[in-house]
Amino acid sequence: MTGDDLILTHNSTGEVDHLKSVEMITFDTGASLYIADSEAEAAIAHIATKWLGRDLTAEEGAQFQAYSHLTALEVAQAVLRGPYGEQLQGHTAEELIAGWQDNPQILRMDVVSEVVQGSTGVDAINYGVKLADAHLQWVSDGVWEGTNVTNGDMAQLHSIERVHFSDASVALDGANLAALIAVTLGEASLQDRAITSEGLALMDSGWSNQAIGAAALQLAMGAGTHTAEDTVQWLWTKAYGSAGTAEQLQPYVQQLQSGATTVGDLAWEAAQYAQANPQVGLAGVQQQGLVYDAVVA
Repeated sequence: MTGDDLILTHNSTGEVDHLKSVEMITFDTGASLYIADSEAEAAIAHIATKWLGRDLTAEEGAQFQAYSHLTALEVAQAVLRGPYGEQLQGHTAEELIAGWQDNPQILRMDVVSEVVQGSTGVDAINYGVKLADAHLQWVSDGVWEGTNVTNGDMAQLHSIERVHFSDASVALDGANLAALIAVTLGEASLQDRAITSEGLALMDSGWSNQAIGAAALQLAMGAGTHTAEDTVQWLWTKAYGSAGTAEQLQPYVQQLQSGATTVGDLAWEAAQYAQANPQVGLAGVQQQGLVYDAVVA
Protein backbone atom coordinates (compact mmCIF):
# COMPACT_ATOMS: atom_id res chain seq x y z
CA MET A 1 0.00 0.00 0.00
CA THR A 2 1.14 3.54 -0.77
CA GLY A 3 -1.06 6.10 0.92
CA ASP A 4 -4.57 5.41 -0.33
CA ASP A 5 -3.30 3.41 -3.31
CA LEU A 6 -3.02 -0.36 -3.45
CA ILE A 7 -0.06 -1.67 -5.44
CA LEU A 8 -0.61 -5.07 -7.05
CA THR A 9 2.51 -6.79 -8.41
CA HIS A 10 2.22 -9.69 -10.87
CA ASN A 11 4.93 -12.10 -9.70
CA SER A 12 5.15 -13.89 -13.06
CA THR A 13 5.78 -10.73 -15.13
CA GLY A 14 6.88 -8.06 -12.67
CA GLU A 15 4.10 -5.77 -13.94
CA VAL A 16 2.69 -3.39 -11.34
CA ASP A 17 -0.87 -2.05 -11.10
CA HIS A 18 -1.80 0.94 -8.94
CA LEU A 19 -5.38 0.58 -7.70
CA LYS A 20 -7.47 3.29 -6.07
CA SER A 21 -11.03 3.23 -4.68
CA VAL A 22 -11.28 -0.55 -5.10
CA GLU A 23 -13.48 -2.68 -2.83
CA MET A 24 -12.77 -6.17 -4.16
CA ILE A 25 -10.24 -7.88 -6.43
CA THR A 26 -11.07 -11.15 -8.17
CA PHE A 27 -8.48 -13.48 -9.70
CA ASP A 28 -8.61 -16.14 -12.42
CA THR A 29 -8.35 -18.79 -9.73
CA GLY A 30 -8.70 -18.78 -5.97
CA ALA A 31 -10.56 -16.59 -3.53
CA SER A 32 -11.31 -12.90 -3.97
CA LEU A 33 -9.54 -10.21 -1.96
CA TYR A 34 -11.60 -7.58 -0.13
CA ILE A 35 -10.14 -4.11 0.38
CA ALA A 36 -11.58 -2.74 3.62
CA ASP A 37 -11.29 0.92 4.63
CA SER A 38 -12.83 0.40 8.05
CA GLU A 39 -13.49 -2.16 10.76
CA ALA A 40 -17.11 -2.32 9.61
CA GLU A 41 -16.20 -3.15 5.99
CA ALA A 42 -13.80 -5.85 7.16
CA ALA A 43 -16.47 -7.40 9.40
CA ILE A 44 -19.03 -7.42 6.59
CA ALA A 45 -16.57 -9.09 4.22
CA HIS A 46 -15.74 -11.68 6.88
CA ILE A 47 -19.39 -12.56 7.46
CA ALA A 48 -19.98 -12.87 3.71
CA THR A 49 -16.97 -15.09 3.00
CA LYS A 50 -17.19 -17.30 6.09
CA TRP A 51 -20.90 -17.52 6.86
CA LEU A 52 -22.68 -16.77 3.59
CA GLY A 53 -20.04 -18.65 1.60
CA ARG A 54 -19.89 -16.19 -1.28
CA ASP A 55 -18.73 -12.77 -2.41
CA LEU A 56 -20.85 -9.70 -1.82
CA THR A 57 -22.69 -8.36 -4.84
CA ALA A 58 -22.18 -4.74 -5.90
CA GLU A 59 -25.67 -3.94 -4.63
CA GLU A 60 -24.97 -5.50 -1.24
CA GLY A 61 -21.69 -3.66 -0.98
CA ALA A 62 -23.46 -0.36 -1.61
CA GLN A 63 -26.15 -1.19 0.96
CA PHE A 64 -23.58 -2.05 3.61
CA GLN A 65 -21.88 1.34 3.18
CA ALA A 66 -24.45 2.61 5.67
CA TYR A 67 -22.76 0.42 8.31
CA SER A 68 -19.31 2.02 7.93
CA HIS A 69 -19.52 3.89 11.26
CA LEU A 70 -20.23 0.72 13.26
CA THR A 71 -17.89 -1.57 15.18
CA ALA A 72 -17.45 -5.18 14.04
CA LEU A 73 -19.82 -6.40 16.75
CA GLU A 74 -22.44 -3.80 15.84
CA VAL A 75 -22.19 -4.86 12.20
CA ALA A 76 -22.84 -8.49 13.13
CA GLN A 77 -25.83 -7.46 15.24
CA ALA A 78 -27.21 -5.40 12.35
CA VAL A 79 -26.76 -8.31 9.94
CA LEU A 80 -28.71 -10.63 12.24
CA ARG A 81 -31.56 -8.11 12.30
CA GLY A 82 -31.51 -7.76 8.52
CA PRO A 83 -32.44 -9.94 5.54
CA TYR A 84 -29.73 -12.52 6.33
CA GLY A 85 -30.96 -13.10 9.87
CA GLU A 86 -32.99 -16.17 8.90
CA GLN A 87 -30.06 -17.74 7.03
CA LEU A 88 -27.81 -17.13 10.03
CA GLN A 89 -30.36 -18.19 12.61
CA GLY A 90 -28.85 -19.93 15.63
CA HIS A 91 -25.60 -17.95 15.52
CA THR A 92 -24.68 -15.08 17.80
CA ALA A 93 -23.12 -11.82 16.70
CA GLU A 94 -19.94 -12.81 18.51
CA GLU A 95 -19.75 -16.04 16.49
CA LEU A 96 -20.19 -14.18 13.20
CA ILE A 97 -17.15 -11.99 13.76
CA ALA A 98 -14.89 -14.55 15.44
CA GLY A 99 -11.53 -14.47 13.63
CA TRP A 100 -12.46 -11.54 11.41
CA GLN A 101 -9.10 -9.82 11.98
CA ASP A 102 -7.21 -12.87 10.66
CA ASN A 103 -9.31 -13.50 7.54
CA PRO A 104 -6.77 -13.89 4.67
CA GLN A 105 -9.32 -12.60 2.15
CA ILE A 106 -9.41 -9.15 3.74
CA LEU A 107 -6.80 -6.41 3.39
CA ARG A 108 -7.24 -3.54 5.83
CA MET A 109 -6.35 -0.15 4.35
CA ASP A 110 -6.89 1.62 7.68
CA VAL A 111 -4.23 -0.35 9.58
CA VAL A 112 -1.28 1.69 10.85
CA SER A 113 2.05 0.09 9.91
CA GLU A 114 4.93 -0.29 12.32
CA VAL A 115 7.70 2.18 11.47
CA VAL A 116 11.34 1.02 11.50
CA GLN A 117 13.77 3.93 11.33
CA GLY A 118 17.35 3.50 10.18
CA SER A 119 20.26 5.91 10.54
CA THR A 120 23.44 6.64 8.61
CA GLY A 121 25.44 3.83 7.05
CA VAL A 122 24.05 0.47 5.99
CA ASP A 123 21.19 -0.52 8.29
CA ALA A 124 19.69 -4.01 8.22
CA ILE A 125 16.72 -5.75 9.81
CA ASN A 126 16.14 -9.47 10.24
CA TYR A 127 12.90 -11.38 9.66
CA GLY A 128 12.58 -15.01 10.68
CA VAL A 129 10.48 -15.94 7.65
CA LYS A 130 11.24 -17.07 4.12
CA LEU A 131 11.40 -14.54 1.31
CA ALA A 132 8.31 -16.10 -0.31
CA ASP A 133 6.33 -15.36 2.86
CA ALA A 134 7.01 -11.64 2.65
CA HIS A 135 6.45 -8.80 0.21
CA LEU A 136 8.63 -5.70 -0.07
CA GLN A 137 7.41 -2.63 -1.93
CA TRP A 138 9.14 0.65 -2.75
CA VAL A 139 7.10 3.64 -1.57
CA SER A 140 9.35 6.67 -2.09
CA ASP A 141 13.02 7.59 -1.79
CA GLY A 142 14.33 5.89 1.34
CA VAL A 143 10.93 4.46 2.27
CA TRP A 144 9.79 0.86 1.72
CA GLU A 145 6.90 -1.17 3.03
CA GLY A 146 7.25 -4.77 4.16
CA THR A 147 4.36 -7.18 4.62
CA ASN A 148 4.36 -10.64 6.19
CA VAL A 149 1.87 -12.32 3.86
CA THR A 150 1.24 -15.16 6.31
CA ASN A 151 -0.35 -12.92 8.94
CA GLY A 152 -0.73 -9.48 7.35
CA ASP A 153 1.74 -7.72 9.68
CA MET A 154 3.16 -4.62 8.02
CA ALA A 155 6.13 -2.37 8.67
CA GLN A 156 7.25 0.83 7.00
CA LEU A 157 11.02 0.91 6.57
CA HIS A 158 12.77 4.28 6.63
CA SER A 159 16.47 4.48 5.67
CA ILE A 160 16.85 0.69 5.85
CA GLU A 161 19.24 -0.69 3.25
CA ARG A 162 19.11 -4.47 3.76
CA VAL A 163 16.43 -6.95 4.81
CA HIS A 164 17.50 -10.48 5.83
CA PHE A 165 15.13 -13.43 5.57
CA SER A 166 15.79 -17.04 6.55
CA ASP A 167 16.63 -18.10 2.99
CA ALA A 168 17.67 -14.90 1.22
CA SER A 169 18.57 -11.26 1.72
CA VAL A 170 17.29 -8.22 -0.15
CA ALA A 171 19.16 -4.99 -0.86
CA LEU A 172 16.83 -2.00 -0.84
CA ASP A 173 19.76 0.20 -1.90
CA GLY A 174 20.71 -1.91 -4.90
CA ALA A 175 19.03 0.04 -7.73
CA ASN A 176 22.26 1.43 -9.18
CA LEU A 177 24.00 -1.93 -8.98
CA ALA A 178 21.01 -3.68 -10.55
CA ALA A 179 21.04 -1.26 -13.47
CA LEU A 180 24.78 -1.80 -13.99
CA ILE A 181 24.26 -5.57 -13.99
CA ALA A 182 21.36 -5.24 -16.43
CA VAL A 183 23.33 -3.22 -19.03
CA THR A 184 26.48 -5.35 -18.80
CA LEU A 185 25.67 -8.93 -17.83
CA GLY A 186 22.00 -8.75 -18.83
CA GLU A 187 18.71 -8.74 -16.95
CA ALA A 188 18.78 -12.51 -16.43
CA SER A 189 21.80 -12.01 -14.16
CA LEU A 190 19.61 -10.09 -11.71
CA GLN A 191 18.31 -13.52 -10.67
CA ASP A 192 21.84 -14.88 -10.12
CA ARG A 193 22.54 -14.47 -6.40
CA ALA A 194 26.25 -15.15 -6.83
CA ILE A 195 26.50 -12.15 -9.13
CA THR A 196 24.31 -9.84 -7.05
CA SER A 197 26.14 -10.85 -3.87
CA GLU A 198 29.54 -10.13 -5.42
CA GLY A 199 28.32 -6.81 -6.78
CA LEU A 200 27.01 -5.73 -3.39
CA ALA A 201 30.30 -6.73 -1.77
CA LEU A 202 32.15 -4.44 -4.20
CA MET A 203 29.64 -1.64 -3.63
CA ASP A 204 29.92 -1.94 0.15
CA SER A 205 33.72 -1.92 -0.03
CA GLY A 206 33.65 1.47 -1.74
CA TRP A 207 33.86 0.69 -5.46
CA SER A 208 32.38 3.44 -7.61
CA ASN A 209 29.55 2.83 -10.07
CA GLN A 210 32.02 3.33 -12.92
CA ALA A 211 34.48 0.79 -11.51
CA ILE A 212 31.75 -1.80 -10.99
CA GLY A 213 30.42 -1.14 -14.49
CA ALA A 214 33.84 -1.60 -16.09
CA ALA A 215 34.48 -4.84 -14.18
CA ALA A 216 31.04 -6.22 -15.01
CA LEU A 217 31.44 -5.36 -18.68
CA GLN A 218 34.81 -7.12 -18.83
CA LEU A 219 33.23 -10.18 -17.24
CA ALA A 220 30.31 -10.06 -19.66
CA MET A 221 32.29 -9.56 -22.88
CA GLY A 222 35.07 -11.96 -21.93
CA ALA A 223 38.82 -11.79 -22.22
CA GLY A 224 40.49 -10.36 -25.28
CA THR A 225 40.53 -7.11 -27.18
CA HIS A 226 37.23 -5.44 -27.97
CA THR A 227 36.80 -2.46 -30.26
CA ALA A 228 35.09 0.72 -29.15
CA GLU A 229 32.24 -0.19 -31.51
CA ASP A 230 31.84 -3.60 -29.84
CA THR A 231 31.73 -2.05 -26.38
CA VAL A 232 29.23 0.68 -27.22
CA GLN A 233 26.99 -1.71 -29.14
CA TRP A 234 26.96 -4.12 -26.21
CA LEU A 235 25.87 -1.44 -23.74
CA TRP A 236 23.35 0.07 -26.15
CA THR A 237 21.69 -3.26 -26.86
CA LYS A 238 21.37 -4.14 -23.17
CA ALA A 239 20.05 -0.70 -22.23
CA TYR A 240 17.64 -0.21 -25.13
CA GLY A 241 16.67 -3.80 -25.81
CA SER A 242 17.75 -3.63 -29.46
CA ALA A 243 20.91 -2.94 -31.44
CA GLY A 244 21.87 0.64 -32.19
CA THR A 245 22.61 1.99 -35.65
CA ALA A 246 26.08 3.20 -36.63
CA GLU A 247 24.79 6.77 -36.50
CA GLN A 248 23.43 6.30 -32.97
CA LEU A 249 26.62 4.68 -31.70
CA GLN A 250 29.16 7.00 -33.35
CA PRO A 251 29.20 9.83 -30.74
CA TYR A 252 29.95 7.36 -27.96
CA VAL A 253 32.51 5.49 -30.06
CA GLN A 254 34.34 8.76 -30.75
CA GLN A 255 34.35 9.68 -27.05
CA LEU A 256 35.79 6.29 -26.14
CA GLN A 257 38.43 6.37 -28.89
CA SER A 258 39.54 9.90 -28.03
CA GLY A 259 39.79 9.20 -24.31
CA ALA A 260 37.07 11.74 -23.51
CA THR A 261 35.25 9.02 -21.63
CA THR A 262 35.96 5.57 -20.21
CA VAL A 263 34.26 2.20 -20.44
CA GLY A 264 33.13 2.63 -16.84
CA ASP A 265 31.64 6.04 -17.57
CA LEU A 266 29.68 4.66 -20.52
CA ALA A 267 28.46 1.71 -18.48
CA TRP A 268 27.19 4.06 -15.79
CA GLU A 269 25.54 6.33 -18.38
CA ALA A 270 23.80 3.29 -19.90
CA ALA A 271 22.73 2.19 -16.41
CA GLN A 272 21.19 5.59 -15.70
CA TYR A 273 19.19 5.37 -18.92
CA ALA A 274 18.07 1.85 -17.98
CA GLN A 275 16.91 3.07 -14.58
CA ALA A 276 14.78 5.78 -16.15
CA ASN A 277 13.42 3.37 -18.79
CA PRO A 278 13.52 -0.04 -17.09
CA GLN A 279 12.68 -3.31 -18.74
CA VAL A 280 10.63 -5.88 -16.80
CA GLY A 281 13.43 -7.43 -14.75
CA LEU A 282 14.97 -4.15 -13.63
CA ALA A 283 11.54 -2.66 -12.92
CA GLY A 284 10.87 -5.55 -10.56
CA VAL A 285 14.09 -4.89 -8.66
CA GLN A 286 13.29 -1.18 -8.40
CA GLN A 287 9.92 -2.00 -6.84
CA GLN A 288 10.87 -5.02 -4.70
CA GLY A 289 14.60 -4.88 -4.06
CA LEU A 290 17.65 -6.84 -5.23
CA VAL A 291 17.81 -10.42 -3.93
CA TYR A 292 21.18 -11.87 -2.94
CA ASP A 293 22.59 -14.72 -0.86
CA ALA A 294 21.16 -14.99 2.64
CA VAL A 295 23.14 -13.27 5.36
CA VAL A 296 23.02 -15.24 8.60
CA ALA A 297 22.66 -12.89 11.53
